[in-house]
Amino acid sequence: MLVAVAACSDDDTATGVPETVVSMSNIAGVTPPAFTQTPVSSITPTAQYTGTAVWEPDHSTFILGTNYTATITLTPQPGFTLDGVSDDFFEVSGKAQDGGSDLENTYGVTESYTSGSDTVRFLSAVVWAGYVTLTNIPGVAYPTNGAVPVTNITANPQYSGTVSWQPDHSTFMAGTNYTATITLTIKDDRYVLHSGMHVAGATNVNVNVHGESDSAVITAIFPPARN
Repeated sequence: MLVAVAACSDDDTATGVPETVVSMSNIAGVTPPAFTQTPVSSITPTAQYTGTAVWEPDHSTFILGTNYTATITLTPQPGFTLDGVSDDFFEVSGKAQDGGSDLENTYGVTESYTSGSDTVRFLSAVVWAGYVTLTNIPGVAYPTNGAVPVTNITANPQYSGTVSWQPDHSTFMAGTNYTATITLTIKDDRYVLHSGMHVAGATNVNVNVHGESDSAVITAIFPPARN
């Protein structure tokens, strides 16, 4: 959600010249949050007003799956006023980023007014899930003779996973080809799985992503177990 607060002013008391009502409706320089981007702290200044932007939460970069609110304070340039600005006047430039399945934003504008100021409210700009960054599946090692096959991947913040082996020997046997079937499940809505997953030591990796990319079955084929 973006919130812009625009301070109003009266006629220029220093000169006695009536001020011109702001006519530039497009608040430039504030765009919907995008994953890893740095929040702007000011709008693009115009001949009619300047402005600052303060974000909540005040993360140094935008984080996936987080709703953000920007409070934008507009200050009229000398000779201009926000008194007399009509309802539903201001809008923010820039369209929601098109990130396909891994990034989606909703973005819109409504306005309300309070005594002495304009309050411009924007619909929530939500950064949805991005692709996982831990593409090397941890904890599934090349089979070695006498080692016990793992049944779970190494814990990590993005996804969990179970492992089954064929043949299902209690310990790996030298000279035997093994296939690991790894079932991954995303831990929260901030990430989606994709086909670019890897398993160290495997000669062939097949990734079958399910549904909304919140789970996947990966088949990893290893060369014969070594001593």
